[in-house]
Amino acid sequence: MEEAPYVRAGANLARGAGFVVPVEGWDRVFQPSYPLLIAGASLLPGTDIEFKARLVSSLTQAALVIPVFLLANHLYGRPAGILAGTLAAIHPLLILYERLARL
Repeated sequence: MEEAPYVRAGANLARGAGFVVPVEGWDRVFQPSYPLLIAGASLLPGTDIEFKARLVSSLTQAALVIPVFLLANHLYGRPAGILAGTLAAIHPLLILYERLARL
């Protein structure tokens, strides 16, 4: 399977080639922060850039639960914060995106 364009952009950033995406139109679809995180993860030992991209995706999805909990906790109280954090953790789209990243 071919690498996703954002993985290629992250690899290009890590090599010093800049934010270059060889697929027309993709530079308008996503923000450069994700490829920047992938480029940073490419400094970790190992050569599998796709694994590192999945690692970045997994960590950011897991970290999403914390601000969701804190925001709901601040606005509506602790029970709402726990519920919102739990719902963010088990949201079907986030689970689907994680499974798609493993393909």
